[in-house]
Amino acid sequence: MILIADSGSTKTEWKVIKDGRAGESLFTAGINPYFLPGDDIYHLLTTELHELSGQSFDKIYFYGTGCNSEAKNNVVREAIGRFFEAGEVFIGSDLLG
Repeated sequence: MILIADSGSTKTEWKVIKDGRAGESLFTAGINPYFLPGDDIYHLLTTELHELSGQSFDKIYFYGTGCNSEAKNNVVREAIGRFFEAGEVFIGSDLLG
């Protein structure tokens, strides 16, 4: 399974890809590491994305506002890594996504 997230400062759209098919979109508040520390991102995931709690993914692709340096990318990567089990986590700018 693959998880793709497209995040701005106001909302994040999450999409699960399973067996080559995209599921319905799930939405949470926006995630911007310039305004949210890692613990706040993790808390947001636990409260707003509980539908995916305990899921394991082969790959997670997160494209977000504020993800434009390795330091900020690591803030998001660590929070996502605490919430999900994933073989690989890619963090990139929303402009790249």
